[in-house]
Amino acid sequence: MTPFSHSFPPTFRKDRNYKVNTCLRKTIGGPRHRRVNSNPDGSRFRDSYLLHNYDTPIGKGSHASVYQCKHKRSGRVYAVKILDRRAGVIRENLVNKEVSIFESINSKDSKYIVNLVDIFREKEFVYIVMELTSGGDLFREIMVKDCFPEVMVKHIAKQVLSALDCMHSLDIVHCDIKLENMLISSKDVSGYEVKVCDFSLSQKMLKGKHLNRACGTPMYMAPEVIKRLPYGKSSDMWSLGISIYLMLAGYPPFMIEEGEAKKSLLLKIVRGKFEFHNEEWGSISEEAKDFISALLTNQPYRRPSARQALKHPWIVGKSLHEVRGSDKFLSKSAQSRCETPRFEKKFTGRDGRSASSSMILRTLVR
Repeated sequence: MTPFSHSFPPTFRKDRNYKVNTCLRKTIGGPRHRRVNSNPDGSRFRDSYLLHNYDTPIGKGSHASVYQCKHKRSGRVYAVKILDRRAGVIRENLVNKEVSIFESINSKDSKYIVNLVDIFREKEFVYIVMELTSGGDLFREIMVKDCFPEVMVKHIAKQVLSALDCMHSLDIVHCDIKLENMLISSKDVSGYEVKVCDFSLSQKMLKGKHLNRACGTPMYMAPEVIKRLPYGKSSDMWSLGISIYLMLAGYPPFMIEEGEAKKSLLLKIVRGKFEFHNEEWGSISEEAKDFISALLTNQPYRRPSARQALKHPWIVGKSLHEVRGSDKFLSKSAQSRCETPRFEKKFTGRDGRSASSSMILRTLVR
């Protein structure tokens, strides 16, 4: 897959009567099973699995496609992601990285992360067999329902935070948290059970180091990623904040009008100014708004970690008045909503020299 998954999102308008371009959503995931080791005996994918509907993949990227497959002995149906190894050394390294990260994450056995079943490394392709869900992803669901009730969004947020806490404990940054990568494994009266998927852009942080490779989906990208500054786990928290805002309101906090230049979206994200003033927010609790504000500060060090966010009053079911003043993090998040950081007209490059915003944007939208 390319570093920027879908280049730019469809245009969103505040009246929510927007049209959504057809885009890729990978519908993989499902009931958990014990993971099988990679093929040390040289066995081949087709020895154990039958590929379904080869002409109609359920997901497709530049160097990978996702299909349904059936295990020959058990009859169970899974998803298989087929990675092409024939695109040179660089692509081979990316394939190995994705497989390694997926194996590391599944070693923690989080029920909120899509489960790895089998890996087959063959001469031209790598086959990653995963559990399969039939519920689709949250982006597809939000396009049908416009927005979700707050109680449902809170339930989803808890699950994604648990998945991020698992990944971040391994020093792995997902780098592409978005509704398309949150798969619905089941639906019941309490809401949706979801699993985080797609680790093609995920990166491992070395001890004491930050990441520098800008990647992700622009609508969800953190300001520091857009500015090509060093970044870390807090970039995933920003992306989750965008996702939660979108689920509650039916539109994202940073939007471009039809016909507006794409670089305007990046400028709005870097400025970090957003509102809760529209009618959709009238029935949303102050705790939910405070939670979003804590995640959507363009100062990465002020964002909570996934583990801290799991203790926020909105997540645990308390009011802000019960804890305000006694919790250092909460007072910061509340303050961030009142003090929107001002946009700097100049950025500092990796070499320490200043560069104009137009120069940065020309680089980003090439």
